[in-house]
Amino acid sequence: MKPNERRNRGRALLVFSLLLFAPLVSGCGKPPQVPADAGQLIGSLRTAISAQKKDWLDANAKLVDEKHKQNKLTDEQYAEFESIIVLARDGNWSAAEKEVLRFAQAQQPGS
Repeated sequence: MKPNERRNRGRALLVFSLLLFAPLVSGCGKPPQVPADAGQLIGSLRTAISAQKKDWLDANAKLVDEKHKQNKLTDEQYAEFESIIVLARDGNWSAAEKEVLRFAQAQQPGS
């Protein structure tokens, strides 16, 4: 197995675990609210997914990682983005598009 494949599988497992147990901890199955600037990132990610552009997806993934490292995204917010990115990277563009739309629609103005 190539290092990138191993890393992507590890990320997928982490994201899956976080998404599996997050509703048990938070008591809610809705996607998390994100800050306004991260809301723009949801839009950008949605565009990359609807266009099925891997390079755009990678650019968004890099921004998500940077915002998480800068503590501008919580672990829960990061996991939500990552789960969508993993779906798209695995070629499941349709499911990724449904999830990013669900994520976008869950955002409330002023959050």
